[in-house]
Amino acid sequence: MDILTENEHVPKEMVQPIVTDIFNAYLKAHISPPEGFRVPVTDNAGDGFDDEEEDSDTNQFRDQLQAVGIFARFILPHSIPILTNLLTFKCQALQKQIELVASQRAPQDTLNCIYEDLHWGILMAGHLLAYDATGETNLLPTEVNEFSLIANGDPDLSAKAFTNSFEMIPVSDSDNVDPIVR
Repeated sequence: MDILTENEHVPKEMVQPIVTDIFNAYLKAHISPPEGFRVPVTDNAGDGFDDEEEDSDTNQFRDQLQAVGIFARFILPHSIPILTNLLTFKCQALQKQIELVASQRAPQDTLNCIYEDLHWGILMAGHLLAYDATGETNLLPTEVNEFSLIANGDPDLSAKAFTNSFEMIPVSDSDNVDPIVR
């Protein structure tokens, strides 16, 4: 980890492809096919959602998630769009699948894979966007703040996109929205 956090002696260009491969492999290992290769989870409870699961995954995989967060911050131009697209796609898939389940055209357990994909996408995005400091307020890392400033997104469009996200209104790719907000 020190190579990424204290990289005065190692050129970023040398480490970047390796970090990208590790990040991509970790993401694919936790996402169901066709985007990833995670084996689908079978749920005996039937609802596919366990309130304790997020806490246990956060605690159980804390070290891995912290490392993936560091890797993701090292390759922000790569990791931000991938996680943004993944979460957007999975939210849309969830909305469509809920409609199918509600109309009884699909069984409820078809939601499990989407729940699990969203769960891991959110865990990874959360560790990218904030340091995981036990007992302290999580802070926005400097790298993320600098990336946001360099992207030079329109503040008004970014604020509107943030507000619209609560209503599941998608952001147009042509809008100059801050990639962190997107």
